[in-house]
Amino acid sequence: GAALALLSLAPLRVLDERVDVARRVGAYLEKVFYDLTVVALHDWATYAEMRALARHSWGLDLRENQLPMGSLDVGLDVLRIMQNIDVFVARFAYNLNQQNFVERRPDRGSKNVRCINIRSIASSLRQHGLGVLNTTVNYTYQFLAHKFHVFSQFLYDDYIRSHLSKERRWFRKHREDCNSMYPWERADALVRDIRKLGVGDDGASFLDHFRVLVTEIGNALGYVRMVRSAGAEFCADAAAFVPDFDEAARLAREAAGGGPDAASAAADDAAAAASGGTTTEGGDTGNEAGAKAADAEAAKRHSLSPPTRAAAANLAGVIETLSKNFAEGRDYFKVLVNVFKQVLLGDDHDHLDNFYVIVPSLCLSWVESSLVAKDRMVKQNRTKDFMGYTDDGFAVGAAYVLSILEQGSKFDSLRWFERVKTKLLADERELEARLPAQRGKKPPPR
Repeated sequence: GAALALLSLAPLRVLDERVDVARRVGAYLEKVFYDLTVVALHDWATYAEMRALARHSWGLDLRENQLPMGSLDVGLDVLRIMQNIDVFVARFAYNLNQQNFVERRPDRGSKNVRCINIRSIASSLRQHGLGVLNTTVNYTYQFLAHKFHVFSQFLYDDYIRSHLSKERRWFRKHREDCNSMYPWERADALVRDIRKLGVGDDGASFLDHFRVLVTEIGNALGYVRMVRSAGAEFCADAAAFVPDFDEAARLAREAAGGGPDAASAAADDAAAAASGGTTTEGGDTGNEAGAKAADAEAAKRHSLSPPTRAAAANLAGVIETLSKNFAEGRDYFKVLVNVFKQVLLGDDHDHLDNFYVIVPSLCLSWVESSLVAKDRMVKQNRTKDFMGYTDDGFAVGAAYVLSILEQGSKFDSLRWFERVKTKLLADERELEARLPAQRGKKPPPR
């Protein structure tokens, strides 16, 4: 209150000098904002908010600093990622817990790896708008359609198909013998058998390439999830400036239509003109002509200007879009599941029925690859191969494929994760039993 009153004072004459308090405060703030923005360009948004706050609270119209805008939150552009989504999912690894992507290996000569998180995507959405969300889903759908074609070809191979059928029959027959848990040894044997078919120049087997395919599918879904979360964050930031969605949208719609007073005034003028109308031979009444004239006259007197109505209609559309995306959102995962489920569950894709049998072997391949990638991080002579601490795209991709093929319950019947825990506990006890013997001591009593 006191600051606003001081800034509202008219220019004062102090001795031979004219003092304008508002102008001096504005010049000081302009200089401070400019100097601080030059030092750290990524803080331009903070000082832009301060400039808007000064205009709203104190009535100070500060000039723009005309500096290039920069931000540490901006990474790869969301449109660039969409157009090259096949390259993106192959070069970046997804972290499910932290919701970010980390570059698998840096470019030649680079000492840093690039990371993409929700804030960087939200910054990109501020530039391109929320329409990018649907475009992202469309690009992802096209990418997944191509990947599922390769996915189907691998499982259609005679060797893979026969081997998976044999594993399924064996498990049904010996379920009781292995305590209803799929044996670790058979999953590991399948990994070795597929490796015997041949390996590529990089030493990866056909099963490793299939695991990479599932991982890339999961990375694409992880990117869709991050874009959706970034859209929610963008809507939340924008919604902070709208006190009441319903009231703001109503006022904007009324202003776009000329306001409530214009409609009531037009109705009154039309009723008054209708009382003195006459009938013509053609059946048309003078009342209709009088009503139209009164309506046009009332709208001319009471409505806003066309540019103002257009701006109000635009504001109403923006508020309604924010309200819809912020309150409801959209489950893009459900859309991507249903659209492929209708195709892959057909009779011509019965070779996909045994996918759940190969998941344990894929898990072993993924664990081995993750351990090797983590070991490469601490080596000085780094190669061009994948090195990193996270690769959650495989888990997302496997869960997504199981959901599409409706094989989640079948995979659960293998009780694979219980078998893994049992195997690890048995290995741990065996190592504990060997350790005292290596030290020349007897094992401690249990």
